[in-house]
Amino acid sequence: MASVDFELGKRALQSLIKREQHLRKKAEERDTLDLFDNAAMISLRVALKHMCKKRLAPKRIQLAHKFITPENTVLVIVSDSLEKQVEEIVIPNVTFNTFTYFKDRSVSFEQKRNFASSYDYILVDKVVYPNYASAMGKIFKQKRGGIVRFTGDIEKCVHDAMNSTFMFIPSGTTLSFPIGDVDMGEEALLENLRAAIHGLERFLPHNFGMVQTLGVKTATSIDLPFYHSLPKEEDVYESDDEVELDIDALAKEADL
Repeated sequence: MASVDFELGKRALQSLIKREQHLRKKAEERDTLDLFDNAAMISLRVALKHMCKKRLAPKRIQLAHKFITPENTVLVIVSDSLEKQVEEIVIPNVTFNTFTYFKDRSVSFEQKRNFASSYDYILVDKVVYPNYASAMGKIFKQKRGGIVRFTGDIEKCVHDAMNSTFMFIPSGTTLSFPIGDVDMGEEALLENLRAAIHGLERFLPHNFGMVQTLGVKTATSIDLPFYHSLPKEEDVYESDDEVELDIDALAKEADL
């Protein structure tokens, strides 16, 4: 694994947890705790040294601890070919639906938005993923979730996806993806952070070499960095106090 100081990463996670606890305490005092419907999600934020030359498909990263709990509601959108197979599958708080309904132009955007808001997460069949965002509106992009590749046991594929996070390779130089929520505790979050960084090494081009900085944050916090790639020795310039300047020569050259 890359030379990441996970002790710094742990301290950054602790700071985010303490911040969220402080915000919740203030909300209780102001009787506005109902604004905190869900625990704050913590994301790993990655800054790259340069853009990826080619667009890569979203990557699934297996986590040590899942943040999609049995209490969360999950919508799984499958291709039409799996309609009959998913009718016999029963998973608590998981609803299967085919893609046909969502690409129906007679369904208004408001209907799609209301439907999406009734679920905590959305998982999309890899077969229909290229078309799902345009067909269902940007509201579905804002829902935390990912891509399911259905091979073999459908129920197992869904559970594997629920135990994972998904890394979407950007067209720019920054990316972020969730690793857990503050209620999981620092130890579980730290183990998920290790798994996420291992996934970065596995899926990014040139492994970890193109990573500039790593940090963790919530939706409302600043980014707390815990890793920064130092420049190579040949890229380091001498500082001013290490260079002997010939003041007389410079003054003569400037005609002073």
